[in-house]
Amino acid sequence: MSDRINLENDLVRFGFDRATGCLAELFDKRTGRSHLTRLDGARLFRVVCPSATWRSRHADTQDCAPPEIVEGDGTLRMHYPRVTTPEGDIDVEVTVDISLPADDTEARFSLELTNHGDDLVHEVRFPWIGGWESYGGRGSDQALAGCRSLDPHPPEGRTLSYNIGGANRRDFHGMEIAMLPFFDLSGPDAGISYISYHRSPILGGFTTENLEDGPDGNSYAFSWASIPFVNPGETWRSPEVGISLHDGSWRTTADRYRDSMADWWHEPPAPERLKSAIGFQVVMLHTFEGRLNYRFREVPDIAETGLKYGVEDLSLWDPIGAIYARPDDGGFWEQFDDSEPLDHLREGIGEAVRMGTNVSTLVNYRLMRANSSIYREVGDHLVQRGLHGTPIVEDWSNISDTHGAHRTKYLTYDSRAICQRSAAFRRMAHEVTEQTMELGFTSLFIDQTFDLNPCFAPDHGHESPSDTPAAVIEWVAEAAAKVRETSPETYLVGENLDVFVAQHINVSWVWMWAALAPEVMRYVLPETVMCWIVDRQPEVMNRAFAFGSFMALTTGELNGTLADVPELGEHVKRLAELRHRTAEFVAHGRFRDTIGLDTDLAPAYVYESEAGLAVVLAETHGEAVAALVSLDPEAHGIDVRAEGSLHRSGGGVEQAGARDAPGSDGRSRPTGASGSGTRRASRCWPRPAPGTPRTRPASGRRARSTRTAWGI
Repeated sequence: MSDRINLENDLVRFGFDRATGCLAELFDKRTGRSHLTRLDGARLFRVVCPSATWRSRHADTQDCAPPEIVEGDGTLRMHYPRVTTPEGDIDVEVTVDISLPADDTEARFSLELTNHGDDLVHEVRFPWIGGWESYGGRGSDQALAGCRSLDPHPPEGRTLSYNIGGANRRDFHGMEIAMLPFFDLSGPDAGISYISYHRSPILGGFTTENLEDGPDGNSYAFSWASIPFVNPGETWRSPEVGISLHDGSWRTTADRYRDSMADWWHEPPAPERLKSAIGFQVVMLHTFEGRLNYRFREVPDIAETGLKYGVEDLSLWDPIGAIYARPDDGGFWEQFDDSEPLDHLREGIGEAVRMGTNVSTLVNYRLMRANSSIYREVGDHLVQRGLHGTPIVEDWSNISDTHGAHRTKYLTYDSRAICQRSAAFRRMAHEVTEQTMELGFTSLFIDQTFDLNPCFAPDHGHESPSDTPAAVIEWVAEAAAKVRETSPETYLVGENLDVFVAQHINVSWVWMWAALAPEVMRYVLPETVMCWIVDRQPEVMNRAFAFGSFMALTTGELNGTLADVPELGEHVKRLAELRHRTAEFVAHGRFRDTIGLDTDLAPAYVYESEAGLAVVLAETHGEAVAALVSLDPEAHGIDVRAEGSLHRSGGGVEQAGARDAPGSDGRSRPTGASGSGTRRASRCWPRPAPGTPRTRPASGRRARSTRTAWGI
């Protein structure tokens, strides 16, 4: 009998170790490549079930007794009556089911766990893939945990000087940063796709780890880590996970996930103008430390500045809405500056709205300071509690813009996380929302639209300690519907929207898009408006524009306005005009990353719409550039026969088609157009009119007119 169980079709082979059930082989028959090359890294699941004396007690597949195996036509079942920890067997029963269709490279994995023991099961990593070493090497290979870009190779010169519990080899990527529940590992010509197909939010995320615990070598492993908290006597089922092989493009994984969303995901209502808006000014009236920047009656002046530069939206921040950062012990919308009554704020907002500005504000419902009046009233009941009953702390009450450290521990007011499951929280949240909108705001920014923590409070109505992410969706959906009753121009902003919350919130504010992979979110969720935070940085604005982002104009670190930097305001105005001019192609198009695009300029991205195709080109180095750009419309199923238009941020428009003379290398040459160092351009081609014959090149060769090049 072979020591390997194979689940295979004509395309791929999944090989499992018969003695343990570990996934030991991912083999692509189309290319002859074996993706897992470290057999000692073979894994399948980990069950974390702490005991009274060992809080990290765990059972791994490779340590378990041989499973009971049932092979079927394209299916495999492995049953573990008990699982084995380093201390011995525990009474946890696991059944793994895998299926592989005859005509697909994707196998579907699911796990059922029954806790027959006396201890709580905390986490389950499944399916756990390990033993990957390399495709093209460092610099050529990339991993993605949703929108988080990772290097699957260990850092050069790494040391083991900090290695307690493998801390220097393992990372966790929660949904508040991954945002999309898939993992991709890609090299120059090969890749692994890993998708968790759950359709509602669950507590968990991706764990990545180098299983090689020595100073050299790589045995990369990754898994979805569920945090279900399975009580004794309960049965739990994992989300279904699909694993497939591809040719090295993360877009293969993204396309597969996007296709799976077709029958459950929905876009939230939004005003028509939102996607073509350039962004909003974000201004702190009082800083979170309490310093006065602008009086409430100055709000119309701030709005007027925005309108002057093409910015029709304004977000006002003040610690009386974000009470976790108040300098005193007050509650929501309670004044702490006697010279600034709320009536002045109402008047200022009202005038700004009459001028044509959409005005929002930031409210944080999730964090409270333990010394605040509202926490003293309801906090002990609302606070999230950990496994041992202690309040869960998330402290931003200690920030300072003058102390040596941004977060200074001795300044703390003991900020705590509030559970969003309890009925009392929902009543409070709806009351605060009504109070906020009654001030005259036309849109709302809900800070921290996620929950990272389980909650063990016994009186919050939890079905499980892990139901907190689902609780966020429930109350946010209700609040969003209520806020949208305010005005047809209302929209909602949220922080770090995952795919589930994005069904109710329009704009995703992410502080660190530049450190993530924004192209992944734009590609998978083009309906979600991506908010990019920029200050006095025209090159960053250009990059954000190329992504179609809604810009958060945080001039002077949120302490100023565009009036302080008029030359920046003029740049914003040019970008706003360019966005409106190309809206039918770009703002209302679908982001297609770099499909069919060949250019030596970055960033440059393709958009596809009912109007046709567009490429947005951005200069991000502060100096004039010339670039050659070539687009193959056939990669989008479009045969362009009409001339296109080149739109510049300075206002120029040129008509140009696929007519440039080829150079000696066979590529089309630009006609000599150039742009300044702070410009960007959009190139748009209309679709052929209905009924226009689609001509195809003979002998499989591409027609010359389907490739175009130009310079900026």
